[in-house]
Amino acid sequence: MLLTLAEANLYRPLWSERILEEVRRHLPDSMDDAARDRLRDAMARAFPEAVVPVPADLDFEALSRINAKDRHVVQAAVFGHADVVVTEDVGLREEGQGLGEPWVSRLDFQGCGEFTANAVGVDPEVAAAALDGMLAQRWRLGDDRWPRLLAWMRRQGWAVTADQLEQQ
Repeated sequence: MLLTLAEANLYRPLWSERILEEVRRHLPDSMDDAARDRLRDAMARAFPEAVVPVPADLDFEALSRINAKDRHVVQAAVFGHADVVVTEDVGLREEGQGLGEPWVSRLDFQGCGEFTANAVGVDPEVAAAALDGMLAQRWRLGDDRWPRLLAWMRRQGWAVTADQLEQQ
C-alpha cells in the first residue's frame, strides 16, 4: 500500500541498500528466496531515486541513543534528508522522538497508520484511485474490494485512513 501511494507521487520514498535487505528478510515465510529477490529488485527498479548511499562510517552523537540494530534507519533518513521515518517499531519511534540535534530532531517518527493517513490526506482522490488500481490489479479483489480494504484498515488501527478513503 505504501509503495502504491509513492507511485501516485503522494510522498517520496527513501531507503538504503541495508534497509532493502532488511525488508527482504522480513517478508512472509511463505515467500521463497526467488520471490523475495524479485520484490526487492522491483522496489529498487521502480524507485531508483529512493536509494540513499549511506557512508559506512557515518556516525554522530545522536545515534548513541538509538538501538544499534536500528541506527542504519536513522542514518539513511538523515543522509537522505527525509522528513519522516515510517516504522512499526515502537521502541525506535520513542527513541527517535528524543533526538536533540536540530538536523535530526526535525525527523518525525510515524507508524504506518499515521503515515498512510498523512499520505492519503495530500490528495484523497488520487490516493483512492491509486489504491483502487492496486486492489483490482495486484490484490485481484472484485467488486467488494473497498469494503474489504476499509474493514482491513480498521482492524489494523488505521481508522483515520479508512475514514478519509470512505469519503471519496
